[in-house]
Amino acid sequence: MNLKDIFHCSIAAVMKRAGISRFTIFCGLVAVLALLYVSLWLFPSSAASPDIPQTILLMDDYGYEQYRIKDPDALVIDATKATWIVSNVTKPRNRYPFLVEDSEPGLIIEGGTITGEVPLDISWRDAYKNSAAVYSRDNEDVTITGWKITQAWDAIRITGERDWSFVVDDVWLENIRDDGIENDDGLGGIIQNSLFDGVFVGISLADSKTKNQSDRVVTIDRTLIRMQPFLYKGEITHHSIFKVDKGGDSPALDLRNSVFAIADVDHEGQERLGVAWDSVVNAEGNYFLNLSDDELPRDYPLPPEDGFTILEGQEAREFWESARAAWLGDGPVDPTPTSISVADLIERLREKDQNAQLPFETTVGELIDGA
Repeated sequence: MNLKDIFHCSIAAVMKRAGISRFTIFCGLVAVLALLYVSLWLFPSSAASPDIPQTILLMDDYGYEQYRIKDPDALVIDATKATWIVSNVTKPRNRYPFLVEDSEPGLIIEGGTITGEVPLDISWRDAYKNSAAVYSRDNEDVTITGWKITQAWDAIRITGERDWSFVVDDVWLENIRDDGIENDDGLGGIIQNSLFDGVFVGISLADSKTKNQSDRVVTIDRTLIRMQPFLYKGEITHHSIFKVDKGGDSPALDLRNSVFAIADVDHEGQERLGVAWDSVVNAEGNYFLNLSDDELPRDYPLPPEDGFTILEGQEAREFWESARAAWLGDGPVDPTPTSISVADLIERLREKDQNAQLPFETTVGELIDGA
C-alpha cells in the first residue's frame, strides 16, 4: 500500500468515526465557495488588485535633483512635504525640478515648495534659459494645488491637447521672472484661490504656435495677481497681466472676484492686454489696481465696463495689502475704497470728448479726482 492509499484510508476512517458523509463535505465546500463569491461581489475593495490607483508620496528634500515621472500609475502625487530648488542660469542647474507627463485623466498634483535661484537683477534676455518649476506635460484634466513657488522662471507650465482642461488651485507664487502660469497651448481651465505676488507676466495663453482656442474659456476666480517690474530691454518694467494672441486665437476669459494689479502704467504688452479684455465673456466683483503714483494714461486699455472697479495710487496699494493679508490669513479684506467704476470712468471720457471741456491729455487719474 503506498502513501496515497494510506492517506485516503486514514481520511475515510476519520469520517466514519465522526459520522461525516462525503455528501456533507461536498455541501460544506459548496457553501464556503458561495460565501467567498458573495463577499468578493459585495466588497470588491477588499481584494488586492494591481489595477487600483495608488498615491505617490514624496517627502524628500530633493535640492537640485529633478523628480520626473512618465505615465504614473496613480491618481494623486502628494508632494506636500517635499522641496526642490529651481535654477536655470547658474550651476548647478535644475531647470525642471518637478515634471509629470502622460498621466491618466484627472491626475491631482499636490505641492510642495520650490525655491528658486533664477537671477532677478539681470536683463530678461540674459535670464532667459527656458525653465518651469512645476511642469505638467500632456496630463489630461490635471489639478495642480497647494504649491509655493518663489524666484522661478515660469512657475507653472501646462501643455496638452486642445480640448483638455486644467485646474490650478491654492498656489502661492512670488518673484517670478517670466510667466506665473504658462498655458501656451490655450487649454481651457480654472485658476482659483491663488496669490501671484510679483510676476513679470501674469498668465500666458498663447505663443506663435498656438492654434485657434477661442472656443475655450479660462476662469479666474478669487485670485490676486500683482505685476512685478524687472529689467527688460534696458528698462525696469513688466509685461501684460495676460499674454494672448493678437489675432484673438487665445481662450476667452471669465473673471470673478479677483484683483489685478499693475506697477508700471507704461508696461509692455498693452496691445495684448486690450485684446485680452475684449475676450472677456463674464466679469463680476473684480478690481483693477494701479499701484504706482503715475496716473493711467488716457489711452491705457481698460478692463470691461461691468464687473471691475479701478483704484490708483495709495488707495490701490492699501487695497492690495489688505487683500493679500486676507489671502494669507492675516486679516479681512476691508479697504473701504472710494473708487470710481470703469463704466462711470468711460462715460466721463465720452462726455469729455463730446463737450471738449478738458484737454486731450487729461488722465484717468484726473477724472477720478474730479469725480
